[in-house]
Amino acid sequence: MKRARCLVACGSMALLLLLIGMKANPDWQIDSLGPEVKGLRMGLKIQSSFVQDKDWFEVRIQIVNTRSEPVTLVGRAPYEGELENYGEWIKAEVCFMTFPEVLPPSAQTGGAERISPNPTTTLSPGEDITVSWTAEGRYLKSEHYYNTTPYFPSDGLYGTRARISVHTDKGENILLHSNEQAVSVGGRVVLPKYGVAYVTHRDEQNRQVRLSLGSEHRTEKGDRFRVSGPFPSGWMLTVDEVHPWFSVATVEKTGPHKEELALLPPMHSKAQLWEFGQKNNESVTVGMTRGQLEKSAHHDGGIFTYHSERYILNEQPTGGPKWKVLKVKVAFKPADVSDEIYNDPVKFREWIRTKRKADIFSEDDIIVSISDPYWEPPFMD
Repeated sequence: MKRARCLVACGSMALLLLLIGMKANPDWQIDSLGPEVKGLRMGLKIQSSFVQDKDWFEVRIQIVNTRSEPVTLVGRAPYEGELENYGEWIKAEVCFMTFPEVLPPSAQTGGAERISPNPTTTLSPGEDITVSWTAEGRYLKSEHYYNTTPYFPSDGLYGTRARISVHTDKGENILLHSNEQAVSVGGRVVLPKYGVAYVTHRDEQNRQVRLSLGSEHRTEKGDRFRVSGPFPSGWMLTVDEVHPWFSVATVEKTGPHKEELALLPPMHSKAQLWEFGQKNNESVTVGMTRGQLEKSAHHDGGIFTYHSERYILNEQPTGGPKWKVLKVKVAFKPADVSDEIYNDPVKFREWIRTKRKADIFSEDDIIVSISDPYWEPPFMD
């Protein structure tokens, strides 16, 4: 079973302050709570620091029973072998919303369908459950949790709230929002760049779009935004003109499925600021030979078809997700096949079947397509 959640990652500190499942009045008190919903309230406290050019976040989540009777909360864990207590479930499921808006990276996960009992906790009237952890880098979580926490793409002060949907043993589904916390990134308190723009106009003749962000949102010429298409393809938007309240960007289709995409992204689609080493890597370009590619990237063993392979970039950005590396998927045109055969799918399949073995590659093979960089563990099946 697979369900879409969002890949979130950040290296954890050596001293991980994870107080899972603790029902108590902690020494580090949460100053305020979010609104009450069906007898529950949630509080958030984040302490930010910037040490040796790295961000550190101490995060505390508190859920309080304001009812006059006990309540039993049930954590709906999707897979076996994970989230064995309710505190772990909170940490995995709690999301963060920010102003300015920024989005979490996304991925799909899979695992054995859970048959074990879901984790639970019972809170007496006035009792709370508190979960704490410390994270480093530009994510608010120290582990790989999906679809739940954004990456902060630029320095500045973000307004941040936690959100979670909790479930009771009575079948109630309760959506909680926390109080707002100011989160300083990069040790700065200036307005950060807005991380999400919307496509408001499309100009197919000039292959341009208008975006809803301008200089008042700290958008600059040369900034790049990405609209997602069929993974890992999409549209890359490069800002050419900046006005106070909007900007104009040139559109480029990217990824192995780019020929299937429309010329421009849809109206009103979300475009995410593309930073943090996710920019197109100039050391890997279409037209390079395999030999040239392998000076700036190395193979991780992944081969998807007879001519599409997976490479790890040698130069990795600092502060990336723990235990993950930046990769690209590369499609090659074999050096010893003619353009006539390569451009005819029927002839090319026959050529692969009769003329070439799958494990024979040439340093002169030509790159014809490169995906946008994406995060993944170093070795994957």
